[in-house]
Amino acid sequence: MSAPAPHASPSASPVPAAVTPSISAPRPRGHPIEVKARLELVRTAYLELKSGTWASAACAVFFSIAVVVEYGDYLIPGFWLGVMIGFAIYRFWLARAFDRLRPVADSNPAIVVNWGFRYVIATTLTGVGWGLSVWLFPTLSRPDTLAIVHVLILAGLTTGSARLLLPMRKGSVAYLLVVMVPLAARFISYGNPSGFTAGICVLVFVAYMISATLHNHRTLSDALVMRFEREALATELQAENARRESRETELQEARVRAESASRAKGEFLATISHEIRTPMNGVLGMLRVVRDTQLSPDQRGYLKTASDSAEALLLLLNDVLDFSKIEAGRLELEHAPFPPATAVKAVADLMRARARDKG
Repeated sequence: MSAPAPHASPSASPVPAAVTPSISAPRPRGHPIEVKARLELVRTAYLELKSGTWASAACAVFFSIAVVVEYGDYLIPGFWLGVMIGFAIYRFWLARAFDRLRPVADSNPAIVVNWGFRYVIATTLTGVGWGLSVWLFPTLSRPDTLAIVHVLILAGLTTGSARLLLPMRKGSVAYLLVVMVPLAARFISYGNPSGFTAGICVLVFVAYMISATLHNHRTLSDALVMRFEREALATELQAENARRESRETELQEARVRAESASRAKGEFLATISHEIRTPMNGVLGMLRVVRDTQLSPDQRGYLKTASDSAEALLLLLNDVLDFSKIEAGRLELEHAPFPPATAVKAVADLMRARARDKG
C-alpha cells in the first residue's frame, strides 16, 4: 500500500532527510507503517463482525422458518440452519477472542495475517452456506413470493457485505463469489432465455461489486497509510524539536559558563594588577629618594632609566585595571601629539644595559 506524499513547509530550518518518512516509496510488507495499516483494517473488520453475524443469523432463522412453513420439509432446512448457526457461533467466538487479545500496532506481521485469515475463513463459510441455499431449497424453481424473498436476502447480504467486509479485501471478494455465483449458475441451469439473462445479470452485478469493493478498499488503505505516515512524521518532528531544544539549552549553559569564566578572569587580573601596583609605587618612591642624593652622571642616567621603566610598568598596570572596559567594548584610543625622539631615546636607554651585556 502506498499513498502520495503530503507536502510540508516547515517555517524554521528544514527537517533532515533522515527524519522525513518516504510516503510514496514502496515499502516491504513488514514495514511498521504497513503492519499498522493492516492491523487497523483487521481491527475495523472485527468491530463489524458481530453486527454482520447477527444480521446473517437472523435472516437464516426467518428464511428457514418460511421454507418449512411453505414446503413442509423439516430435514434440509433444519440441517442447513444448524450449520449456519454453527458458523455464526464461530464468528461470535472469533470476535470475542480478538477483542480479548487486542493486538497492538507493533505486533508481528504474521499475527496480523493470521487473524485476517481467520476472519476471511469465517465469513466465507457463511457465504458458502447462503450460496448452497439456492441449490438445497426449491424456492427459485417456483415463481412465488418466497423465491423473490430468497433473491432479495442474497442481494441484501452481498450489498451489506460491501461495507462490513470492506476492510478485508479478500474476504469481501470471496463472500461475493460464493454467494452470488451459485445463484447465477442456478438461473443459467434452467436452460431458458429468462434464466440465462438473469444469470448474466447476476454475474455483471458481481463484477461491478468486486470492482467497487477493490477501489473502495484501496482508498481506505491509502487513507490509513497517510494517517500513520503523518503520525510518524509528527513524532519525528517532535523528537527533532526536543533535540534542538536540548542543544539550545546546552549552548545557553555553555554561554553562561563562558561569561562566568570571563568575569572571573577579569576579577583575577584586576586583583593581581592592584596587588602589583602597591609595591610598584614603593619602588618609584624609593627611586625618587635616591635621585635626590649625591650621584655621578652615569648613576643618575641609570636611575632615570629605571624610573622611566617603573613609570611605564605602572601605566601598564593601570591599563590592566581597565580591562573591563575593553571587554565591554568601551576602549577609547587617545590621539595626542608626542615627541618621537624622546620615545626612541627612552627605548634606547631601556635596552642599552642589555645590549652592553651582550657586547
